[in-house]
Formats: sequence, C-alpha cells, structure tokens
Amino acid sequence: MVAQIRTYTINKGMMDSWLELFDKEIRPVHESLGIPIVATYVSPDRTDFVWVRTFETAEEIPDKEKAYFASPGRKALGDRPPKPYCEDGSKGSGRGSSHCASSLNSI
Repeated sequence: MVAQIRTYTINKGMMDSWLELFDKEIRPVHESLGIPIVATYVSPDRTDFVWVRTFETAEEIPDKEKAYFASPGRKALGDRPPKPYCEDGSKGSGRGSSHCASSLNSI
C-alpha cells in the first residue's frame, strides 16, 4: 500500500468552506474511484489542511489520478481547487494552477 500525505495551505477565513467542498465533493469523487481517504487534519491556526489518501500500489497512481481528473465529479469543480481556497496554486506537485498542495509526500 502507498499513502500520499497532502498538505494544503488554505487562505485565511476559507477553511470552513474548504472543508465543506472537500467533504461534499472532493472526498466522494476520490472514494468512488477506489482512492480511499484515510485521514484528515486541520491545524490549530486553521491555515493548513492535511489529508492522506491511499493506493494499493505505486504503479496504479497515474491511472487513478488520470481517472480522477477525467471524472465528471472533478470536472464539475472547474478551477476549484485551488481557487479561491489556496494562496498560490503553483506550489507543490508541479501541476501548476490546477493544484493547491504545498507539499506532497508518498510513504
């Protein structure tokens, strides 16, 4: 099993709306595609959101991510995320403005 620990820096005052989007739209799309989200955490100052998603193998990650970005649920999000939740969508995974991760670690 491979776990990705994803840390997002959320704009001040946006955490509640981010959590609503994550729980109602982002999490269900992941889980419908067989990408379980096994943990979430909000920092005490409510600026960082950490979540952990898992894959059976590292080899399946590219196909699962491709399916996620091609899914109707993800397409319905448009440019959310990162807008308006993240300070700078260009940080992190190299996806440019389509991603608001400030760090991504696989374990």
